Amino acid sequence: MAAYTGTYISDQDIVKISTDKLISIYAWDEWPWLAQLGRSKATGDQDHKWLDSPEGLVKTAINMSGGMTGGASEEITVDSTAYFKAEDSIAIQQNTQSPQMAYISAIGSGTTMTIYPYSGTLHAHDDDTVILYAGHYKAYGPMIVRPLRMPNDKTNYIEQIDAQSTLPVNVAEARFLNEMKAEAWFTRDMISQLKQSLTVVTLVGEGVDPTTGAGKGKMNGLVNLIPDANKSSAVTFTKAHIRSFVNGLKKRGAFPTNKGLGICNSEMLNSLMALDDSKTGISERDTDTPIHDWNFRGIKFKLIEEMVLNEYFDAGKEAGFFLTPTAKGEKLLKLATIARKARSDGKVRHVLEEEAQYVMQTALFATLELRDDFRHGMFLASA
Repeated sequence: MAAYTGTYISDQDIVKISTDKLISIYAWDEWPWLAQLGRSKATGDQDHKWLDSPEGLVKTAINMSGGMTGGASEEITVDSTAYFKAEDSIAIQQNTQSPQMAYISAIGSGTTMTIYPYSGTLHAHDDDTVILYAGHYKAYGPMIVRPLRMPNDKTNYIEQIDAQSTLPVNVAEARFLNEMKAEAWFTRDMISQLKQSLTVVTLVGEGVDPTTGAGKGKMNGLVNLIPDANKSSAVTFTKAHIRSFVNGLKKRGAFPTNKGLGICNSEMLNSLMALDDSKTGISERDTDTPIHDWNFRGIKFKLIEEMVLNEYFDAGKEAGFFLTPTAKGEKLLKLATIARKARSDGKVRHVLEEEAQYVMQTALFATLELRDDFRHGMFLASA
């Protein structure tokens, strides 16, 4: 759709473009978030399923109140042994104790393993100390074959997003000289309604299981798909706090190409841009368009002000999502859709002529797909 520039689409063109494409290109400056989403076909009749990568490094953490005892060997409790086997080598993170290499002699359960040090004795490592997978503790020749980094199933409920545009017959006859322009009026009005609905639910939607909600399936939006571990705690907006937040995401695998996407309310955008106020040349920056570039912690963010977030969050607090658009060669943010009626051009708009009015309807079954959720974060300032 590179032929279209800005937001103007002619009457003749708008009725030929599928609803799915119009979601991306029509009035993108008013609804810029939807233009950033990739597209995929939704699966399932109620849930959309996708395979999600586990977090970057194969690791777990000690889960013992008071930490390890230490000694010649020890059975320890960890968060999970899912990706570990007997005879694996492990690296134990530095904490109040020095870092240490060890190996697993046995896996006791889904959360216990017995470990031995390579030399000396085990240190009394603290609770929450990270344990990294470090290969095998085996003699030359034998190998351990196991499926590391197997993707997990993730799901989101599919929601029916619909819109309707109605025009009285007398108004249509008075204003339009041909059906094409009448249909174009319908389409513009209806797509605007549809894009508001999609923007709100994909950003802040709350999931409703259709099996328990009398068939009323509602998708989870970003605010609920991003894990709590990737949401800011109650902190004020300062350069140090935002740097620490972005750094925490980076350590979890976010922004592998040093590029990110920021979907912000006006307070967040204003505060981020104000970080450069003391630098010369700031007056040369174009700060009146809805999209900006912001460089921070070596990462180049494309910042987009989304007016839905201006209304949803407290107007006096900075709020926004810091997202990883792509990783491993594929988009991590997708709008997964099922057309109400399969057609080669994807158009699902129908004009119904009634006695006193024209009615155009469209329905889209869609949900938000957020892959690798550990690569995305949400910042909400406390004051």
